[in-house]
Amino acid sequence: MATTVRRDTLTLPAAPLGPENPLPALLPLEEAHTLAESERAALPAEMARQVGYGPLRSVLPTRILDGYGRQRAPASLDTLVIENDRLRVTVLPGLGGRVGSLFHKPSGKELLYTYRR
Repeated sequence: MATTVRRDTLTLPAAPLGPENPLPALLPLEEAHTLAESERAALPAEMARQVGYGPLRSVLPTRILDGYGRQRAPASLDTLVIENDRLRVTVLPGLGGRVGSLFHKPSGKELLYTYRR
């Protein structure tokens, strides 16, 4: 059997994330992404040229989502299912590419621990 890739959905109980935290960045903006001239000189020319372009407004890639609730409700997540004659892997791209399932077909066993209630 050839390897196949298909899109699917997986329904899991999930709590809502809530709004983004309005607190400011962890470091002052002018200090978050600066390099000394000696550090900049050690970089490749193209990288050194781009270091100061459009600095981030935080040391974190996204704002913190800490306003989540405790009440879980079914939520559908997009998945990618990669399958051949031995394995079926379910990848969750919306959760950073986490592997949600790794199923070994010959033994009929799930190889990852999955907590689903």
